[in-house]
Amino acid sequence: MYSFVKPFPQYRWRWASMTPSESLNIPEVFFGCLRVLALNEGKNVNSKDIYRLLEQVEKDIKDYNDLNVSLARSEERNLFRNSGQYWKNTGTLLSTEHGIKLTNFGRSYASGVITKDEFSAIVIKSMELPNPFIENDAVITAWHHKGIKIKPLELILSIISHLYNFKCAQGYLTTKELVEIVIPMVGNKAVEYDIYKVILDGRHGKHLERSSWKANEKSNDQRMAREFLLFLENYGYLNSRRSQNERATNLTQEFYLTEYQYSLVKSLLNSPDISYNSMAPSLVLSQISETTDVMARKRALTEITLRPKQTEFRKKLMEAYSGKCLLSNASISEVLQACHIIPVKNNGDDSVGNGFILRSDLHLLYDSGHIKINEDGSVVLSDNLKKDIFYSKTIPRKVKLPSFINIENIRIRNAYNM
Repeated sequence: MYSFVKPFPQYRWRWASMTPSESLNIPEVFFGCLRVLALNEGKNVNSKDIYRLLEQVEKDIKDYNDLNVSLARSEERNLFRNSGQYWKNTGTLLSTEHGIKLTNFGRSYASGVITKDEFSAIVIKSMELPNPFIENDAVITAWHHKGIKIKPLELILSIISHLYNFKCAQGYLTTKELVEIVIPMVGNKAVEYDIYKVILDGRHGKHLERSSWKANEKSNDQRMAREFLLFLENYGYLNSRRSQNERATNLTQEFYLTEYQYSLVKSLLNSPDISYNSMAPSLVLSQISETTDVMARKRALTEITLRPKQTEFRKKLMEAYSGKCLLSNASISEVLQACHIIPVKNNGDDSVGNGFILRSDLHLLYDSGHIKINEDGSVVLSDNLKKDIFYSKTIPRKVKLPSFINIENIRIRNAYNM
């Protein structure tokens, strides 16, 4: 039997707030709120402008994600007063004490300089515990005194990757395993192989001693631990399913790798170490480009091959656009694809008002956030794409949008980085 001890009193894996709110970890909600912060840099978090914008975010998320979220609350007490930690946690928000101040990383993401895939990859590669963005000096000192410093998201992916490599069916992790095995063993400075071995032993009936410390002492500890897994699922690195062996609960829910995700995770884990504390986003992007390119290609392939109505949608759009790409004017049918403005996963429909005809490579770049088309037809490129000689010269700076396009769909897509 195995037994672990708590390494020091302040040891816990903290994700943002001590009272987690899972909805704030959803990419569209997180980005919509980050954009509100970016539009109001320098202002007090209790300003009327922020209150009105958060009300709009609530409405949009309800309409397009079918999700009720409480963000605006009141002019005096909006979510940023208590939950601004969600943006500090990821290194996007520096402070709200004397007016809102984002980090360069936060500004880059809010403005579209970096894409959603690039954002998530940077957070995974650079988030550290203790997290200097949300912990006080006493807590940080306690961690350092014990010589413990980890990258939790990267570690979780590495452990699940090892389990998958052993046997595909074992390539998962539960919140229960995280709080009972992973977090305690990391605190006891166990190496990754030993953690992986104890997880497998536990799945084969070898139990922890009753006295073994578990990272669930406080009421929200398990919910906080689960936030790490939810982040990885929300940004496409893991999937989740009901437990195959135990009664289905949030604790036993299995966050697992598919074959495609396994290759994606391997690529990310093998990329160079990065830190948004010391490196400008522009320097980081080249180091994670292989991973984000794989994500973009897979997303586009899934959209095209798995949607039964995609052929019908393309037929309608090809007719509406007279068989020409909106951005390149290409007219070779074989390279043209139907592109949703509001993605289907966000309740986007198959009407002509919700689509563009784009050349296949431009479709990929649009879906991955490297190309943004604004409501006035102006076209914005990500920093990575601006550096490409071909695309920076051949993609127009503005296009004339057809009258049948639903402009509100463009607003929603851009406002929430869908």
